[in-house]
Amino acid sequence: MNWQPATNQLHLSIAAPPWPTGTATLEIPWPPRTDPTLLPTVLTAMRSIPRLTVHQAVTSDYTGYPGNEIELPLAGADFLATEPYDSGWGNPVILGSTPGETEIGLAFPSGIAIRLFVGPDYTILREEATTPNHLITSTFEYPSSRR
Repeated sequence: MNWQPATNQLHLSIAAPPWPTGTATLEIPWPPRTDPTLLPTVLTAMRSIPRLTVHQAVTSDYTGYPGNEIELPLAGADFLATEPYDSGWGNPVILGSTPGETEIGLAFPSGIAIRLFVGPDYTILREEATTPNHLITSTFEYPSSRR
C-alpha cells in the first residue's frame, strides 16, 4: 500500500476455516501522531475522579451483539488499576481528534488493543478493548456535578 498523508483505508479479506469469512475496512491515519503528554494527562484526570459508573459489555463471540451490559460503580483510580495502560504503557497513538473528543490507540504485546475516546477534560468517554478472545466495550458516566 502506498500510504498518503491523511486517513488511509486498508481493506482486508479475512478467512480462517472453519469460521465464516468476512471483510473489514480499517481507517488508518498517516503518519502516526503521538503526544507523550496525552496518556499521562488522561491518567491524572481519571485518578482524580472519586466516583463514576462504567457501563461495560463483554463478548467472546462477536456477531453484532456486544453482550449484556453491567454497571460498575467505582473510583477512577480503581478503574485504571484494572487496565493495562495504568502505568502509561501501550505506545499511545492519536487516531483522530475533534474539538470534543480525541481517539487514542494503544497496543500491548499480549495481543490486547485498546481504543480510548477522551473528552476535552481528559476523562475517558468510551473504551473499546480487543483481546485474543474478547471484545470489551465500555462507556463512562460521571456524576452531573463533574460535567
